[in-house]
Amino acid sequence: MTDGTMIFSSELARLGHDSRELARRTRRGELVRVRRGAYVSANTWQSAGARQRHGLRAQAYAGSTINRPVFALHSAALLWGLPLLRCPEQVTVLTEDDGGGRSRHGIQKHRGSLRRQISSTGNWLCTDKARSTVELASMLPFSQSLAIADAALRAGPEAAGTWNSAEPLGEACSATELQTAVAHLPSFAARRRAEAAIRLASPLAESMGESLSRGQMHLLKAPIPQLQCSFILPSGKLARPDFYWENLGLMGEFDGRQKYLRSDWQRGTSVEERVLAEKHREDGLRSLGLRVVRWTWAEMMDLSEFHRILTQAGVFEYSAPAPPLGSRNYGRI
Repeated sequence: MTDGTMIFSSELARLGHDSRELARRTRRGELVRVRRGAYVSANTWQSAGARQRHGLRAQAYAGSTINRPVFALHSAALLWGLPLLRCPEQVTVLTEDDGGGRSRHGIQKHRGSLRRQISSTGNWLCTDKARSTVELASMLPFSQSLAIADAALRAGPEAAGTWNSAEPLGEACSATELQTAVAHLPSFAARRRAEAAIRLASPLAESMGESLSRGQMHLLKAPIPQLQCSFILPSGKLARPDFYWENLGLMGEFDGRQKYLRSDWQRGTSVEERVLAEKHREDGLRSLGLRVVRWTWAEMMDLSEFHRILTQAGVFEYSAPAPPLGSRNYGRI
């Protein structure tokens, strides 16, 4: 997306062109100025999502510096495909200067070492996946930190320097790599915050919504369920609910809109067909003697509402007896 789309006034001037033409084209609505001296076509900017615009800002900044910048924190997370609840407009770069932490012209400078845990992805330099994960986990709210730590434990396609991946890229981090990165954090408080997320992290979480749900459960002091358990339905099909509280015979399902809107889900079936298939799947789980509780993104992000939903489902009944053996294990793989 960002390759080959940026026009730099300095390049035009070097080639003998009148760089003032860029300002004229911007006034006519043909170009958008990303930062001083860097422009893209209006069509490119208007069709870009938040992550892609972040990448364009990063490219504009990189084209204005003598040394290759090293991207960090949220910017590095985007290069690794790590999930962010919100994509910031500010681009974050690493610096060893004492002035780190200051923001100017849309660039946030984060103070840290440029001599360790630096990776190359595509044409960019950034903090490696483990370092990016723990540095963000040391400063973000717990549930968001957990989502990033979960994603860091999952492998994905090779990182190629794009800014718009919604899935983790590159090799999975190991627990040892994350712990090593934690040891480099600058304070005890930062290490404690990062370790809290890493202890609960699991590669079995398949989406940001599932990770955030589990993080919210932790904040509510709810029993943490098993993830992605497999059951064979009476139809012979396989079902893998998001969450499973075995002693309660209870399944939990995060109802994210993406589940029904993704074009690559179930070979391009319609939204109506997907909803119907999900209903049949849930009926199959209930036929095994299991209960199912569902929640939406909005319900999960509202702690009071999420607590109400989990309470009604009996999640907080720590002493609840396990369901009969037959109903609990029937169909379990």
